[in-house]
Formats: sequence, C-alpha cells, structure tokens
Amino acid sequence: MKHKPSSTSALSAPSKLPELERLRGWLASWVVLGHCIGEAGWNEEWLPTLGKLTLSPGLAVKIFIILSGFVITLLLDKGKANYREFITTRAFRIFPLYYAMLLIGVCTASWTSSFYPEYLSHIGNPTALQNLYNTWSGHLAHMQEYIPLCLLGLHGAIPNSLLPHAQSAYVSQAWSISLEWQFYLIAPLLWWALQRRVGLLVISVAFYLILGTRHHFSIGDWSSFLPQSIEFFAIGTISYFAYKHVAFTSDSPGIYARVLLSVIILAIGFIPFFTAMLFTQWPEDGSSLINIGIPLGIWLVVLALAIARKHTPEHRFVQYISFPLTNRIALYLGRVSYSTYLSHYFVIYALQWAMLRLAPQHINKWSMVVVFCAVGAPLALVLSALCHRFIELPGIAMGKRFFGKKVPGPIAT
Repeated sequence: MKHKPSSTSALSAPSKLPELERLRGWLASWVVLGHCIGEAGWNEEWLPTLGKLTLSPGLAVKIFIILSGFVITLLLDKGKANYREFITTRAFRIFPLYYAMLLIGVCTASWTSSFYPEYLSHIGNPTALQNLYNTWSGHLAHMQEYIPLCLLGLHGAIPNSLLPHAQSAYVSQAWSISLEWQFYLIAPLLWWALQRRVGLLVISVAFYLILGTRHHFSIGDWSSFLPQSIEFFAIGTISYFAYKHVAFTSDSPGIYARVLLSVIILAIGFIPFFTAMLFTQWPEDGSSLINIGIPLGIWLVVLALAIARKHTPEHRFVQYISFPLTNRIALYLGRVSYSTYLSHYFVIYALQWAMLRLAPQHINKWSMVVVFCAVGAPLALVLSALCHRFIELPGIAMGKRFFGKKVPGPIAT
C-alpha cells in the first residue's frame, strides 16, 4: 500500500521543524528530573506546586505523544513510503536502543532487586517506590512470558489481568515505547482511511466510541494501551493539519507574532489554573483535566512559536521567546533525547547501589536529590551520548541500507 500525499490540500508537507526536534530534549530532561526526585523518596505531598510538576514526568510523556502524532502525520503526508518501508524504518529507529536497554534490564534485574529494599528502608519506604519494587518479583519469576512480549514491543498492550505489570518489565519507562509502536502499526492504515470520506466517518465514530467506553474496562497501566492515549495522538494529528494550513497560507506574516503572544497569555493563564489544583488533589487515574490541560498548553505555545518563527524569524519578541528551543543546549539535548529517556534509570540504580556501599549513613531524601542531580545528570548525559553514537546511529544507518533512503528523524518518545 503506497501512501500518497493528502488530496485534500494542494499544500506541500512542511519539512522537519527544529523547534519540535529540540522540544524533545527538554521533555526528556523533565522525565529524568522527575525520576531523580521520585527515586530520592520525595512525593507530591511534600512539594510545592512546581515541585509536583517535576514529580509528574507522565505529563512530559503526554507531550511526547502529541509530538509523535504530529511527526508521524507529517511523514505520512510526504507520501514517500509504503507500509513495509514505513514500519521497517520505524522499527530500526526504536528497537536497536530498546533491545540494548532491555538486555541490560534483564541482566541486572536480579542485582537491582537485591539492594533496592535496603535503599528504600533508608528513605522511608515511600509507597510509590515500594509498589514498583513489588512488581519486580513477577518479572524475575516469569521471564519466559515477559521477554517475548517486550521483544515484540507489545508489552504495553497487555492488561494486568493477563500478565501483571508487563508494561514496566525490565525497562520501566519503556511502556511509552510500546505505546508508540502500537500507533506506528496502525498509523499508515489510519492515514489511508483519512483520505476517504467513508474512512474518515468510520475513524471518527470509532474514536468517540473509544473515548466513551474505555473507562469501563481495566486495560493496562500508565496509559500504555493505545486506546487509553488515543486522544493525544489525535491532538498531534490535528495540530499538523492546522500548522500545514496556517503556516503556508497567510498573506499577513506579521500577525504571527501577535498570535504567539496571545497563545502564551492564554497558556500562562490556564496552566497555573490546572497546576493550582495540585494543592488539593493530584489525580493518578489520568481522567482529570490536569492531565490534558498542562500538556496541551505547553504544546500550543511551542506550536505557535514554530508558526511565528516560520513567518517572522527576525521579530525580536519571537527571538526572545524561542531562545529555549533554539540554543545549542536544546539542540544537543534533542539529539540524544531518546537515549536519555531510555537509559537514565540505570544510572539512578547504579548511584543507589554506590551510596549503599560507600556512604549508607548519608542516604536521605536531600542527599540523594543532590547525588542524582550533581552526579547522575552528567553521567546520564555521557551514557546518552554513547548510546546515541554507538547504538542509535548504527541502527539508523542499517535502516538506510534496507531502502537506500533517508530514515525518518528521532521519534517523539
């Protein structure tokens, strides 16, 4: 099945957007920071509002998912790959690094389980980390069931009633990699259907049926099953069509700086509104407006920024606002974001073990935050650079050799 450019518009598909590429780096950093604070033993009850956000890396992942919906729609709109080529290139993009981290996770699972209870006792046995540890015994005892699912990238689609906590097996944050892969498997088919009126109607009906019925079923954890996160991919897809239309059809480029300012003002207004709710409640079930409002607000600001930079890159206001997404640090973080996302937890575990052996009397919530941030963050960047250089890039090169074409850019997870 060959994917053709959209027939609904004569506009060409835009090229890769640097603002979105670099957004990945800050999102991955948010995830790392959240895991560092959480693994130090802190929870949201002890932190101010901004601290609660750092303990919610799931919000960053939701922005990743929106970004993925945008980027995958862009790739399909270019119409340069059939289904086999699309799936193959995406597989070579995500699986080489994931398999490497999975191998490390499987080989170190017993070792991590051996010292983790002692570490938890030093930081007060926080409930969230204790619950995480309790899932590891099943992963160790039933590797023959978990590993094949992980190799297929479908561990996130398995409900706990069939195989408990498959989503977090061996590489806990890789639940989102499974979610991405589920989307990749059907994205070309959805794109094909969207080009047809009947297909568009069927997809729309199915989408609203999923939204209306999914909470009646117990399907997976952490939104790792595609129907549980489908609205975020949809936001990304709709955003792509909005960007494609708006960014290429304006006769008044100067308006985009004002649009950007308006979006920022709105985001400044409603993001703290949702965040203020954290003082009274921080929902875990994913049903609150907080879980949509904050990611959507950040995404709208970045998207408006990308549009403004396309039309008025020389505008002083646009230059000031875009600096976080245009500097060299953002460029580097974006380049290694996938490696950072998948590998950082092993640095955290290594530092926990080292502190238990070298200075157990100094382990507490404050000291571990300092250790994770001052020592762990640089080590995580070094590990990310190595993974990017020796695993990611060779995987991309292998994908190129299959088809003799340029492989799509980094994934949005």
